[in-house]
Amino acid sequence: MGVQGAKHIRKFEEIYGLKRVPDFVGFMTIYARRNFDAANFDQIDYPAVKLLTIHQAKGLEFDAVFCPMLVKGRFPVSRSKPRSFIPDDLYDSKRYIGDVEDERRMFYVALTRAKHYLSVSCPEDIGQKRKRAASAFFVESEAAKIGKNMAIAQHEKKKPPRSSIETSFSSLEYYFTCPYRYLLRIECNILPPDNPFFQYGQAIHHVLKIIHEKYLAGERLDEKRILKLYETNFYMRPTVPKHVITKNMISGRRSILTYFSKNVQTFDRILCAEKEFELFFDLDRIIGRFDLVKKSNGDSIEIIDFKTGSPKEYLHSDLQMRLYAVAARNRFNRTVEKCSLYYIEKDTVKDIPITEKILDDTQELMRKTINGIKNEDFTARPGEPCVRCEYRNVCQYRKKCD
Repeated sequence: MGVQGAKHIRKFEEIYGLKRVPDFVGFMTIYARRNFDAANFDQIDYPAVKLLTIHQAKGLEFDAVFCPMLVKGRFPVSRSKPRSFIPDDLYDSKRYIGDVEDERRMFYVALTRAKHYLSVSCPEDIGQKRKRAASAFFVESEAAKIGKNMAIAQHEKKKPPRSSIETSFSSLEYYFTCPYRYLLRIECNILPPDNPFFQYGQAIHHVLKIIHEKYLAGERLDEKRILKLYETNFYMRPTVPKHVITKNMISGRRSILTYFSKNVQTFDRILCAEKEFELFFDLDRIIGRFDLVKKSNGDSIEIIDFKTGSPKEYLHSDLQMRLYAVAARNRFNRTVEKCSLYYIEKDTVKDIPITEKILDDTQELMRKTINGIKNEDFTARPGEPCVRCEYRNVCQYRKKCD
């Protein structure tokens, strides 16, 4: 799915608080009807999925075209019921009501909008009680093998090699787990369902950012002030159930107070909080953000990254901190004496070993990973991570689990 299309779906979920497919389909149906004659295709052509009626698509061409819902009664539309409140004998109804041949011509218009790839589909289950049969148009197109030559042409068309990419560790983590997962999430921008756990982590990070920035600005902080900052800045989207928000808010409040009481005496060593960085590998760039950087012994520094939940090896958090150490060494031109993962809910700290050899090995791993992405090596790695993968229900390569 294109970037803009994915953003529209996410905005719909956030604004209307609805996450069911029928709700979104109903919304887009109303939108399409309202803009039937108001389409303006002279605007900037964004790299996004375009959701159009066939009438709107007249005269246009696209690399790929999808024609869904070719089920009986939908296209061609069922004509068992009158489509007008005006009696037929009061006007020339045949002039305004098309027949199946008119719709077949419209179907031809839809098919010929595709330059390289065409997909026609007829789902049996469309959310109703009974299964639906295939449309006559689908049967005809299948018999004619429409789209076969287009699909071949698409495979013959090669993309130019990428000269450079910009990425982040959050994106690279998908690749480390499974390159095909990276392809779905980053390259295709197929957004997984909203995860309340990630929202909770973002809320806690935001509160910590405010606390550290207030201290750096010279504000005197105490427990009462910390609670005020927490109540004001803790936020989770309304799409999360209220009881989950309440539970997380209570847990987060306790964790923030514990962190403050145990660490406020070291706040005078804070160098910066939520500091952005960029790390270059030739023309390629990795961007990120340090949660917290503290002064250490002499002219050295300490990097701290905050985590919610408990330590999990499959998240590659150790590798993340080693990459951050490389970035910090370049960003501050200082020795990185220590890297730590602070699990704020558990009130535990995990130190990550840092040596020059480890940092050199980390840089080499990043170069190989970036080259794999640029060469479009997105080979799936099915295995134990499939159990946790957000795309396991749609991935054709997933490991079959009992």
